[in-house]
Amino acid sequence: MRITTKRARVTEVTDGNTFRTSGGAGAIRLASVRVPAPTTRSGAEATAELRRLVQGREVRVEVYATDEDGSALASVKLDNKSVNLAMNRWLESRP
Repeated sequence: MRITTKRARVTEVTDGNTFRTSGGAGAIRLASVRVPAPTTRSGAEATAELRRLVQGREVRVEVYATDEDGSALASVKLDNKSVNLAMNRWLESRP
């Protein structure tokens, strides 16, 4: 498996585990982060949390694969901290 790494600025958060970056690379999905559907209250809260973490910020994206929808599955870092881990911890803390 080949891993592709790039730095990019997050331009749009589309749901609690998916966003787009500058450069038009398409959708990037946080690997191993499972969020409720965006139409639910919990899903909307997850979207807001991811937006708070990464919107407008430069992140390092390590793409491992693509999913069935064509989104890049990735490990994402912000200031050397895992966004994937931060979102999973946030989700676990929710009632």
